[in-house]
Amino acid sequence: SLDITDRFCQVLSTSELEAVIPSLVPALLSRFDQLPFKETAEELRVKALSLLHALINASPKTCEAFVSEICQALAKALTDANPDTKKECASICETIGASFDSVKISKTGKPLIQSLCANLQHQHSKVRKCSLEALRVLLGSEAASVAFMDGCKTAIQHAVMDHSVSVRESAVRAAAFWMARLCGSMAGARFEGYLLLLLLQGSADLEDPEVAAAGLEELNRVAPLADSSFEELERQRILEEEEEEDVDNEDEEEEEAPRRERAEKREKLKGLRAEREKLIKERLDTSFPVPLPDRLLALGHRASPIREALEGEDPKHTPNLVAPLDKMVEDSEGSSRERKVSPYVLSW
Repeated sequence: SLDITDRFCQVLSTSELEAVIPSLVPALLSRFDQLPFKETAEELRVKALSLLHALINASPKTCEAFVSEICQALAKALTDANPDTKKECASICETIGASFDSVKISKTGKPLIQSLCANLQHQHSKVRKCSLEALRVLLGSEAASVAFMDGCKTAIQHAVMDHSVSVRESAVRAAAFWMARLCGSMAGARFEGYLLLLLLQGSADLEDPEVAAAGLEELNRVAPLADSSFEELERQRILEEEEEEDVDNEDEEEEEAPRRERAEKREKLKGLRAEREKLIKERLDTSFPVPLPDRLLALGHRASPIREALEGEDPKHTPNLVAPLDKMVEDSEGSSRERKVSPYVLSW
């Protein structure tokens, strides 16, 4: 059945193939969407993955609609004990990393990245190497590196110290690839120190001169990029700081206008209050020239402008009652002082 389907797809035109992919891809993925696999034969699982790979190569844009399902199925297929299945999955990962939208992969590819990192510990060096090559492509974008690089550091660090020469060299070249891709990226700048350490480790490889030569070669290649990216990042940082200062200045200017208006209003009210207090005091003093007894009558509430004018900003609180008011009061320290009142106090 798989052989017939494969030959059938090879003779279809691009438009005809795109018409059958929405039916064919889910059918292939269903063989890997759960553990244990529905397809029990190892060679048939490898053949199904090869067909899936052919469809992705033929029409990546059409297959990209199934990016989430593909990532989930490949993450499970990578747990297959068969090394050929693992290698075919890694090859598919390279293809989707190069042809699918990196933002979509960064949102749905976490299980896939985890399975690839786990295979960096596989006993077969070819499986470790192809898994590392798949990670090299998948983590080559800013979106994917920011999403997944932190979780891959330990596994990649082990790959740089792998006992296989080919795996160590692949790890060094992958570090240089990521560094070149992330140079000039504000989000990816935080990984440059880690990647530089990997390159230096490769350059100092004492067991094999080929790995050391590859590390030194890649280090010399990315050094000018890193230097120029540092200058670019500094320029971006300075521009962002200037933009933030401009925004802050604009905010301050926007806030300054109402602040000025409030201050002017307060000054105006202060002047009106002083004038009002003056008029009230003159009116009371001239209206009642004859001194009254020491005990005064206070009517009204605390917010009365007359009481505030005559007694200060914090007069004695006598809400809605008639009460005798002593001219001599005690302050907070217990000493007596004369209350600043007119011979007659009115409130309302």
